Amino acid sequence: MTQAQLILTPAPAVRARSQGRLAFAFGPRFFVGLLLGLLWLVPAWLSPRWIAALFVWDALLLAAWAWDLPRLPRPHQLELRRIWKKRLALATPGEISIELRNFGSTAVLALATDELPAQIRRTPPVVELRAAPARAAEASYDILPAERGHLLLGKIF
Repeated sequence: MTQAQLILTPAPAVRARSQGRLAFAFGPRFFVGLLLGLLWLVPAWLSPRWIAALFVWDALLLAAWAWDLPRLPRPHQLELRRIWKKRLALATPGEISIELRNFGSTAVLALATDELPAQIRRTPPVVELRAAPARAAEASYDILPAERGHLLLGKIF
């Protein structure tokens, strides 16, 4: 194959990679749980003994997070790819799908942001993917090519 063919060919499926030694994060539910824990301040206002309940709540929340963390699939057990539904044509609506393949033993809920050039979509698409263990999930978004020329596609986050 020539260099031009390599550039114009969409990338195959790619395995996820870890971004450093401590590549983990707290999800939105964790922070909602922390905010709900602040409700313990209401009875603590009347009796300082209830302050201990706030710390117990936070410790239980951290323990639940720590229990769930090792059960999640490792990055190399997740595979992403773009699926082009049809060829791109100037000013013609099109569709791209993102497929998440889960090779782990636990279901995954992922929000994927695709890094696309402004020539085919003005805002980065964000799709939600729910992949069962040893299954794949797919979500689509619309595009509208506005300019001719080469496209430099970015990463999927």
